[in-house]
Amino acid sequence: PLPTLTRSPMAGTSSTPPNLKVAFIGDQGLGNHSVAVLELIRDEGAEIVLLQGDFDYNDIPVVWDIVITAILGSDFPLFASIGNHDVNEWSGYEAALLDRLARIKDASCIGDLGVKSACRYKGLFFILSGVGTMDSGHESFIRDQLANDDSIWRICSWHKPQNLMQTDVGRNEVGWRPYEECRKGGAIIATGHVHNYSR
Repeated sequence: PLPTLTRSPMAGTSSTPPNLKVAFIGDQGLGNHSVAVLELIRDEGAEIVLLQGDFDYNDIPVVWDIVITAILGSDFPLFASIGNHDVNEWSGYEAALLDRLARIKDASCIGDLGVKSACRYKGLFFILSGVGTMDSGHESFIRDQLANDDSIWRICSWHKPQNLMQTDVGRNEVGWRPYEECRKGGAIIATGHVHNYSR
């Protein structure tokens, strides 16, 4: 069985409230633009952030977490998937994410957080995958987790997209199998990596 990284045995059992507002961001960075995005998330009343990798491009997890905490708070529900620019300091980022998870009421996750994990928050079910970036066996993990979940809202989150799923010229680093497993499991797919729509 997968280890449980949870705050409470009952965490994640509540139904999704109407109009739950989720912010999707990727390739965050540090600086004025990233601060402006976090302020927009706060000002728009988003209740949860799903970050699709590439946290700060500077390999300084402590500063990255300080900036988020200063704007959104230390217990704000922010969950993230590893990006290619996060690999070198992943242990620090993962520690910050685990510390945050421990403070988030109604949140629970199983697996390797941000790499091969499945989480619930207020009835929302989401998979945080490192497919194309770290570890293996993502397709079967995605398939099994979606097969064992009955949530109305399901999300697959990872960093790198396929070439045909982006507006820029890129590489096919992920393959179509993860996309297919999420599609068959009824999940929305959120990715990052391409900066065409950056603020």
